[in-house]
Amino acid sequence: METSFSSSSWLDPIYPFFANSSIAFKPTPLNGTWTKMECRIEGEARERRQQVLDLHALDRWEEILNIYQSDMENQNTEIWDRGLLWLRPSERSLQFIAEQLQNLGLKKILSIGCGSGLFEWLISRVTGLHVEGIEVDAKWWDSPYSPPCFLPKNLRHFVIPEKHSDEMIPKDVALLFCYFNDEGAYNDYLKRYLGNCIIVAGPAGVGDKFPPDHLLIGDSKELAKKGRHCNPKPFSVKEPWVLVKAMAVNTSPGDYIAVYTR
Repeated sequence: METSFSSSSWLDPIYPFFANSSIAFKPTPLNGTWTKMECRIEGEARERRQQVLDLHALDRWEEILNIYQSDMENQNTEIWDRGLLWLRPSERSLQFIAEQLQNLGLKKILSIGCGSGLFEWLISRVTGLHVEGIEVDAKWWDSPYSPPCFLPKNLRHFVIPEKHSDEMIPKDVALLFCYFNDEGAYNDYLKRYLGNCIIVAGPAGVGDKFPPDHLLIGDSKELAKKGRHCNPKPFSVKEPWVLVKAMAVNTSPGDYIAVYTR
């Protein structure tokens, strides 16, 4: 479905798409055949995805966050389901987002490239912020191979980029880019954004320049492991945007949430 950013219409509950939650989970073996360890991990990943879906249906967001906390503490990271989300948030990291937006007088977030919407749903449940998401390729997200959707159908909108290149984004929302990976699209959204707050969440990599200590919450300046990247990165945002504060996500090593204004 199409949506318009020319006013606050992107908040209207008029978008009927909702991804099928009975998802086919089909990881690929590393060398063409399954090893015993890969079979175990694949089975555990299926169980974990269903566990998260069941908890979501019961609105038990605290237990979902506890899963990520427990996995981190037990170094049980190989079954993290990147089809649901890349950055595994802690409750504190989500509260950090709310605190920064409160300082700026904002109560709404528009997530660009929201994927499954699990991260966005967790933000809304933990903080009370109004969170909506944008994605492209509705056919893919409505296919049996896509991840399940966690945002309500009226909060997740599909756009056709070439048809929405002139529409402006309201100033009363913060833009969220979490593991976003399209610099051209990112720059286009910024050109059409009337507001003054963006949130960039994702991994820090080799060569990234960390902010001074007074702007970074958390002791770690850890880099992400190979295979994780995004564009923009949390500490690569250019002028006129200025970093207000950033936080290291202790349940997702190498990941950071950075808040910028202009």
